[in-house]
Amino acid sequence: MKPAEQTKNTEFSRFLRAEVARVAARGPKPEGQCEIIAVLPAPAAKAEDKSAPKSGLKNQKAAKKSSSVLVRKGFEDYRVLAGRLAGAEEISSKAGSTCLVRFAGMRGADHVLFVGTGSDKSGVNALGAAERLRRLGAQVAHKLSAEKIKSANVYLDSFLGRETALAVSADLAAYAFLEGMGLASYRFDKYFSKADKKKDGALSVKLVAPDASSLLKYTKGLDTAKALVRGAEICRDLGNEPSNELHPALYADRAKEFAVEHGLKISVLDERNLAKEKMGLLLGVGQGSVNPPRLIVMEYAPPRAKKTIAFVGKGITFDSGGISIKPSARMEDMKHDMCGSAAVAGAIAACARLKLPVRVIAVIAAAENMPDGKAIQPGNILRGRNGKTVEVTNTDAEGRLVLADALDYVQDMKPDYVIDLATLTGAATITLGKVCAGLMGNDARFNRMVKDAAAQSGERVWELPLFDEYFEDLKSDYADMRNAGDTPANGTAKGAMFLQQFIRKETKWVHLDIASVAYAIPHIPYNPKKSSTGYGVRLLVNLARNLK
Repeated sequence: MKPAEQTKNTEFSRFLRAEVARVAARGPKPEGQCEIIAVLPAPAAKAEDKSAPKSGLKNQKAAKKSSSVLVRKGFEDYRVLAGRLAGAEEISSKAGSTCLVRFAGMRGADHVLFVGTGSDKSGVNALGAAERLRRLGAQVAHKLSAEKIKSANVYLDSFLGRETALAVSADLAAYAFLEGMGLASYRFDKYFSKADKKKDGALSVKLVAPDASSLLKYTKGLDTAKALVRGAEICRDLGNEPSNELHPALYADRAKEFAVEHGLKISVLDERNLAKEKMGLLLGVGQGSVNPPRLIVMEYAPPRAKKTIAFVGKGITFDSGGISIKPSARMEDMKHDMCGSAAVAGAIAACARLKLPVRVIAVIAAAENMPDGKAIQPGNILRGRNGKTVEVTNTDAEGRLVLADALDYVQDMKPDYVIDLATLTGAATITLGKVCAGLMGNDARFNRMVKDAAAQSGERVWELPLFDEYFEDLKSDYADMRNAGDTPANGTAKGAMFLQQFIRKETKWVHLDIASVAYAIPHIPYNPKKSSTGYGVRLLVNLARNLK
């Protein structure tokens, strides 16, 4: 065996380079500026002996602090330093806490960064091992960036073990940790002038494998993380684009570019083809804009695929509200009203990169909702592709209109499952807060499959009911239904109930309202503070991967 084996240094993302290396115990030390080592919570200490003299109590407290953290077996060379730092209250085992000690590296690097692993919460608040590692990776990336460190060696096996409930497979650990680092390293700096553009250079990370088996598993995890991070980058980039740079026709052009990059089939329906398809709802929403709507259809079709899943995304590239115009405050955020479609685009790209043995269809209903002289007006009646008529009572409830035609269209392609993602209702944020998406569907088993994929991905969902009574407020005196009710109650469920009118009896369907989680989720360390999160990419890819 050679003293050192490694994968080729790879451009993991635009802002991160990653590789995996096996370093033999007596071989050369890996190069790098910093070593990343985990510190674990120590078992609960015994109570202090209050009968001891004061000097003894002081020594007991100091000893308790120094033994409050542990390093795993195999990393004993860091034990004394970690104990001294814990005694001085410089480091902690709290999840995500970090302490950089300069010029204290012991395995070839200049510095060492200690990272607290913490422990998981219980019940509904439990994150799971993969999500905890994803967040730890993100916090490491932020710390290295803040300290202007450009290369690091991650001893991932120092994080893994029963002590912290992180006893997961090496490939899953590598995937989650690197994904967290990649997501946290993301920046949308495209529109800074050249003089001001932030070009700090990519961080270079090396996962140090303790043996040949770990080398192979870490490499597998790296490849998976690279595909998912690339999918998230596509989603975030699209979601962050200003609407003057991503109106429906430009969106279609961008989709063609990454369809070629990922070997996807693609077709784009312009306004003439939309009229032939009788998509009156999508055309109606877009008729108030100088930028006409598009239906973008991408397909990943590997040979011998036994299952087909369709991803459908709301792609309102800018939502002014139309004639029912929105207030001006924060209207600039309405460029994010296409984040559901961006997740669909990122997910199908990641599925292709991973070469999943599942046929995936991605449909994007792209339109601008604007209030000019040709715009639809409250009281107008539109006819959908499936022949049903809709009285428009609120032009700002446009997302469900474009989705309805897209959902009807994709069902002609005979998918086994259909899932749509949309920033559909502000009521979702009121109901669930900025912590999870709302899930509603017509098939209990498929709902469960989506919830399982959400748990695996760390992209949380909460199931809401679809009671028939919710449709009562959508009944119209002039058409088959109306697109908005009289009261704000049950707004999220009513949006889903509207969509269900366009779902055929045999179709297994789930609707995800992602309005609360599509952008500006700063409490999760791998998400940008204000911009698009990329929510939905991991969930959709896990859902496709789990199909049997």
